[in-house]
Amino acid sequence: MNPPTVSKRFIIGSMYTFLVTGALVLMTSALLTFLMQHYQLSYDQGGLLLSCLAAGSILSNFLSGAVAMRIGHRPTLLMAAVCYFAGYAGLTLLPPLKVLFVLLFIAGLGWGAFNNLVNYLLTAATGGDGKKILIVHTMYSLGAFSRRCCWVSQSASACRGCCRPV
Repeated sequence: MNPPTVSKRFIIGSMYTFLVTGALVLMTSALLTFLMQHYQLSYDQGGLLLSCLAAGSILSNFLSGAVAMRIGHRPTLLMAAVCYFAGYAGLTLLPPLKVLFVLLFIAGLGWGAFNNLVNYLLTAATGGDGKKILIVHTMYSLGAFSRRCCWVSQSASACRGCCRPV
């Protein structure tokens, strides 16, 4: 069996997706407080929300390889992207609580499958050269860090607006 090949476009797309994902995962944690307020959740229930995201990711780590072997890498990556987008897009609608748990689980399925397949494809295509994988995973960290920087700068500008001397 020949190792899969990946294009430069695939690598750049993976870098961008990891960048956005880093920001979204951190945003989910930041939004937890507001979701808990809106739905009047306890800390246990709020933690369960984040656990649904992790559970979906763990499950897809086991299933995504078998799905990719059955239907192919591209359709699996597309399906993962659709799950990820649908899960997070559904959050914006503030659905009923049970649907919120399902949406986070679906987003976790998408992220887990995407992460698993990108790691496999890059490793197989580069013969185990970790440089490209390291670059892609660094983009995840930059996304998480940039989201934090945006939040700090927004907080600082909001504070300057309300703390001016009269």
